[in-house]
Amino acid sequence: MEKKEKTDDKRKRKRFEVKDGAFTVLSYKPTVMGQIINMSEEGLAVTYKGKRLKKSAEIDLFISDAGFYLDQIPVKTVTDHKIAGKFLFGSEKIWQRSMQFGALTDDQQSQLDEFLIHYTSMMQRSEEDRRQFHDPGYTEPDRRNGIDRRDEGQA
Repeated sequence: MEKKEKTDDKRKRKRFEVKDGAFTVLSYKPTVMGQIINMSEEGLAVTYKGKRLKKSAEIDLFISDAGFYLDQIPVKTVTDHKIAGKFLFGSEKIWQRSMQFGALTDDQQSQLDEFLIHYTSMMQRSEEDRRQFHDPGYTEPDRRNGIDRRDEGQA
């Protein structure tokens, strides 16, 4: 029996879930699209069906119903593996590919940032992001004046 080694997660940035309808073009001839699973400022993971593809040098990223399209994003394929037991449309194999972004232009970086803000779970605030009592910007609310508001309407 083959032993699988435990691999450490080497990501430097947190990946965020991507909303439904986010896709990428992994191959242009023939055209093969993949569905984006998660994404960070440094890379993304996608699933695609069919035969294993050659490594992608660049991809296009788009949202099917939002009019967002970012093309010719340079990438480096980090991993590409078959997802066991998951089949779509019959018996076609499903692959998961993780890619790291290459050198982006300022315009591509700006559009990628917009994508992360608007189409991922990035903006869900964690407990650390919420305003805390010990936060210097926190001002204590004025003390109540002693009148119970529930009794105001009954007077």
